[in-house]
Amino acid sequence: MPESCYIERLSTDQDKGEMNGDIENRITDLEIRLTHQESSLDNLTRSSIRQERAFEEILAQLEQIKSALHQMGEPGATAPGDEPPPPHY
Repeated sequence: MPESCYIERLSTDQDKGEMNGDIENRITDLEIRLTHQESSLDNLTRSSIRQERAFEEILAQLEQIKSALHQMGEPGATAPGDEPPPPHY
């Protein structure tokens, strides 16, 4: 085998090794990015669940306030628009 073919073959094998190393590095980087994205997604999901629970609590409190205001109303009271105008009109 001529020496030049041997050197060419070695450099080709080295190139393949470098390419495999580059691909492995890229895969490792992608796996790291995926892990970070999964973590971010989990954090966003937990945050969304907390906000939904808080929103439901606020709605329940609003219903309680509306009910309490309705119960406070006097039995014979009329709405402001139903009252006759004051005498000076």
